[in-house]
Amino acid sequence: MPEKDLPWLVEKGDALISNTDPDFTDHVLDKLTTDDYRMMPFNSPAGAELYNYATELMDAKDAAGDTDGILHLIRQPAEDGSVISENEFRNFFCLLVAAGNDTTRYSISAGIHAMCVQPELLSQLQEAGLQGDIWKTAPDEIIRWASPAVYFRRTATRDHQMHGKTIREGDKVLYWFVSGNRDDTAFEKPFHVDLQRSPNRHLAFGQGGPHLCLGMWLARLEVRVLFQELANRISQIKAAGDHKFVRSNFVGGLKELPISIRLN
Repeated sequence: MPEKDLPWLVEKGDALISNTDPDFTDHVLDKLTTDDYRMMPFNSPAGAELYNYATELMDAKDAAGDTDGILHLIRQPAEDGSVISENEFRNFFCLLVAAGNDTTRYSISAGIHAMCVQPELLSQLQEAGLQGDIWKTAPDEIIRWASPAVYFRRTATRDHQMHGKTIREGDKVLYWFVSGNRDDTAFEKPFHVDLQRSPNRHLAFGQGGPHLCLGMWLARLEVRVLFQELANRISQIKAAGDHKFVRSNFVGGLKELPISIRLN
C-alpha cells in the first residue's frame, strides 16, 4: 500500500477494533442506537471507509498492471477455480489492516509495563546479549502475557462434547484467550512473566488449523527486535504515572503508559 496512506490506515484500524473507546472513534458502539453500519466490520463507519479504500486500491492496481503482493494473490482462483467474493476480499483487507497493528502494539506495551513491574526482566535480556537463547522464548511469553485479543466468538457447526458439556450446532461459543493464557493447569505461575518459559503453548495465535494467526512470525520478529534494541540502549525503566487500558471487552491493550528511562 502507498506509504503516505499508512498513518490513515492505522487510524482507521484503531477506530475499527477499539470501537467502544471515544479516544479512538466518534462512533462509540455501545452509546449509539443506529444500525447504519450494521453490515460493516465491527459495526463501524471505519469499516465502510476501509471497504471503499480496498476497492479503490485494487482498481488502481489493476489499471496499472500491478500484480505484486498478497492482495493480488488472494484474488486469484483456487485449484478448484473458485475465487474470493468482493465482500470477502474487503473483509480480509480490513482484518489485515487492523489485526497486525493493534495486537503487536499492545503486546509491546504490555511487555514494557511488565519490565516496570518486574525489574529483573531488563537484566535478563541484557545479560543474554543479542544471540542469547532467551530471544527464542521471550516474544511468545510477552505475547502470552499481553493477550491483546481478549476473546473471539464462533458459531458451532456441529454438536461437540467438551469437559462434560455439550455444545450444540448453532450455539454461540466464546473463546477466551485471556483466560486460557492464565490457566494454571497449563502454565506454572501464569500471572508471572517468565521470559524463558518453555514450552509455552499460549493461545494468542490459535493452536493450528485454518484460523492459525497469519502474522505470527512477523509479530514475534517485531517484538524481539524492539526489545533487543530497548535492552541495548537503556539501563533502567520505571513507571512514571498511571497506565490506562483501552475501553473495550474485545481488545486488551494499554493506550497510555507513562514511563521514565535511563539511557546507557
